[in-house]
Amino acid sequence: GLSEFVQVVKDEDNIGLGEFNSGNWVHVELAPAADTRDVFNQKVNELTHRGSTSMANAFAKGFAVLTKQAKRQLGLGEYYLVVVTDGAPNAGQDPSGWVEEIKAKTPIIIYTIGFCLGKGHVLNQDGTIYVEANSPAELSKALADIAVESEDYEEVK
Repeated sequence: GLSEFVQVVKDEDNIGLGEFNSGNWVHVELAPAADTRDVFNQKVNELTHRGSTSMANAFAKGFAVLTKQAKRQLGLGEYYLVVVTDGAPNAGQDPSGWVEEIKAKTPIIIYTIGFCLGKGHVLNQDGTIYVEANSPAELSKALADIAVESEDYEEVK
């Protein structure tokens, strides 16, 4: 899944990693893939399922991280907030407000992979990309498609 994804991301593309249920949300600070692949893979392997889905908090943090990066890049480039989830948000953690804010006011593309969830997830909204994955192979393919999709956009020099 995520380990294969990070291998196909271009060296110069920035990647970071956080999780919904962690007290310390950011596990890998946003940095060029060439510099952070090893630590990214290490942290992916350390992730565990804890049953908590603090999705609104995760969207707030993801929005802040990507906004900071966009300012450093003077708004140039593409920005993806990739969400891989196997559950619904906790009570009080509905991310819909953040999704609407991001869609209305930013160029950030919200790309969600719902793992064994079907189409009824709160993140399956117009103006976002939502992909169902019902097996580890489908999850890996959905992640690989993100890298391919980002290459389809014209590079900004």
